[in-house]
Amino acid sequence: MSRVSGLLVVLIVLGAQVCALGASVQSGETGVMPPPALNIPYGAQVATEVNISDNDLLGIIKQTLPTVLQTITPLIAQGAGAELGKPVDEKTLDFTPLFESISGVTNLRVIVAKLPKTATTAQMMKDVEAGVAKIGKFNKVLADSEFVPGFGVLYAQSDNGGYIGYVYDANRKMLYAARVVGNVDVPKLMTWATGLLTKYGISATQNPKE
Repeated sequence: MSRVSGLLVVLIVLGAQVCALGASVQSGETGVMPPPALNIPYGAQVATEVNISDNDLLGIIKQTLPTVLQTITPLIAQGAGAELGKPVDEKTLDFTPLFESISGVTNLRVIVAKLPKTATTAQMMKDVEAGVAKIGKFNKVLADSEFVPGFGVLYAQSDNGGYIGYVYDANRKMLYAARVVGNVDVPKLMTWATGLLTKYGISATQNPKE
């Protein structure tokens, strides 16, 4: 699927550059807008950070992605068929529910950080929990310590205002953090994803070629 992914990225980037160029000419505003709060433990060194919103790249992606995916659906079907080992009819790949599920998202922030060698899983879990509590009222909806050597945890904002998630890789001492601001229609998203997997006989833990 790397060919499909590469083509998708190229198309989005080209579209974003054109739109951004037009916006920069028309807008006289200056300054750096503060990103949504997303706390990481003290001593962590940020390696990568992504912050996009409806006012910039996220808005462009949401506007152009349906058209882009519709254009390259034959390639997606071809790549999926190769992975599954059986033909995939492009007419069965309807991404509309996906777009509708994430249409309410207004901001996306992602941080990848390197933690000190002295970091422990227990301490990172405490730091993450404390950091989320400082941002607002969130409910812990998922926590797992078997998925990776470390932990994964997901928090949902109580007013359906978004999500915060962390994955800590204890072997590499890396922390992956993400915050979604806005409404994600989780039932619709899960129904779409489950239906797609069921249609081609794939279980959540199955290797596609098995």
